[in-house]
Amino acid sequence: MSAPVLLAARGPQEIELLQALEADRAFTVTRRCSDGPELVAAATAGVGQLAIIQAEFCPIDLDFLTSMTITGCAVILVIDPTEQAQHAPLARVAAEKGIAVAADVTEALQAAHEWLATPAPAPSEAISDGAAHPAGNICAIWGPAGAPGRTSLAIEIASHLAAGGQRTLLVDADPYGGMVAPALGLLDEASGLIAATRAAGRGALSPEGLLEQAVGISATLRVLVGIPRADRWPELTPTALDHVWKTARASAQWVIIDCGFSLETDEELMFDTRAPQRNGATLSALAAADTVVAVGQGDPLGMPRLVRGIGELRETASPQRLLTAVTRVRSSVAGSGPHDSVQEILRRYAGVATAHTIPEDRAAFDAALLAGKSVLELAPDSAATKAIARLTADLNALNTRN
Repeated sequence: MSAPVLLAARGPQEIELLQALEADRAFTVTRRCSDGPELVAAATAGVGQLAIIQAEFCPIDLDFLTSMTITGCAVILVIDPTEQAQHAPLARVAAEKGIAVAADVTEALQAAHEWLATPAPAPSEAISDGAAHPAGNICAIWGPAGAPGRTSLAIEIASHLAAGGQRTLLVDADPYGGMVAPALGLLDEASGLIAATRAAGRGALSPEGLLEQAVGISATLRVLVGIPRADRWPELTPTALDHVWKTARASAQWVIIDCGFSLETDEELMFDTRAPQRNGATLSALAAADTVVAVGQGDPLGMPRLVRGIGELRETASPQRLLTAVTRVRSSVAGSGPHDSVQEILRRYAGVATAHTIPEDRAAFDAALLAGKSVLELAPDSAATKAIARLTADLNALNTRN
């Protein structure tokens, strides 16, 4: 029985490939695709077991190739020899995915026969490209809806790590419109995260290139600015971000990621095919993180949100290591002994043995926001700064032990 083939090419090469495949009884062209979405849809539906794709057929990047490989459809990428320099990053991406690269019709047919003679790798093997021994640590700062202080805490933790002499990269990955740049007075900076994601999608992101996209705050702290508007979230593709996080590990000793709040994956229920995921950036960051800091606000509204959020976080993201921080802890809304009350609530209802409580210090945080600086810079002796220093020390110790 002949193997079903999806053909994705244009011009004279499409005709040459079609004739060669039709003349070879080992293969049957089941679909001549007109564009990329049709090709992915056909592969998803199982119309073909092998896809032969011309490099110029459609915009091809890491996300597209991943969309193909996770369907279980094998891929052969045909890159014209005269275009090899232009498509060198694409060839590297293909090699990482275990995708065969051919220079012409003859090589494509030869690769097809080699595929036919060798069992194709399982989809999980095809997309596995994790680093065995990452260099740096990744910490994701996450919290439920309600402005619990994710961005402020991310800035302060990154500032403490950098002040301790550790090369730190602070990343704004909130797909709903991050606030790291405005909080630090970086109002005119282009999105370094979008640029890095695009480069990763082309297979052209290096540690040096990633740092070039980041804004220098100090000798040891750099910031990768997030999306400038919430409607640009589709540019943060999870597959490319997975590579951004891997590259970031090689760029800094610490990578602190300010995440979005939502963990929902409703796209799977709304579409029959793969769809853009609004929360994909958050889920990608949480999956890459060695440690997640869950942040809530210490008041009657923030605490129930945090308790529910921690349960959802454990169920959805299963963090390797979890620290909990409660901000704006104050007796005016938590009663006498607010720090002990917060600890008891989290022990009883969220199974959190110990939480870091950060006292209310509105004046210091407002001054830092007005100056575009961290609270560590403006109020190093404040109670909030000292509490965050203890949290940062625990974060350091936890990752050193592991």
